Amino acid sequence: MREGFRVIYDDSATAELARASAPRKKATGQESYPVCALTFSGSWSLPSSEDTAFEGLGLDGNDAELMLGYERLATALLGHAPTPSDARLEQPLHHLLGYPEIIQSDMKLEVQLVTHGLYVGDGSGFRVARAAELRAGAREWTLLLQIDSDDGCPGWMWGDVGRLYFWIRRQDLAARRFSNAWMILQCY
Repeated sequence: MREGFRVIYDDSATAELARASAPRKKATGQESYPVCALTFSGSWSLPSSEDTAFEGLGLDGNDAELMLGYERLATALLGHAPTPSDARLEQPLHHLLGYPEIIQSDMKLEVQLVTHGLYVGDGSGFRVARAAELRAGAREWTLLLQIDSDDGCPGWMWGDVGRLYFWIRRQDLAARRFSNAWMILQCY
């Protein structure tokens, strides 16, 4: 069930963007955050060894010398090694598209299963027979947006210093069917 998030895409706006008023606070205690400027820039993105996409690189994750070379490449391109799940970088890692900075585990199978009605909150959805049938479809998912906890502007915290990951199937992204996106929260 999709609750608590929505990805909205509107390409009908032809005029310049204008600041809108923040929605009124609801009785539920909904917070509002300060206005923050966005800056977009191109950057490299590499899969961490915990991402199933890493397997496609043909690297042996148990080969220490090979992994050191991969970390050096990542540091040269990204400014940091691909973050292991137990590491927290100084700067928030927000980005659009590319590979996720994974905190707990790869999410592609999880999002594939939940979009087909399987509950994975307690791990049971991974163990049902239907999960094996759906596994191949996990490759169709790609990261749309990653929003990190950010102590600066706007000052939000997702769970215990976590990240929000918005996933979408490649064909839905190409067709701009953003209502088919799914959000996952991972925390430390």
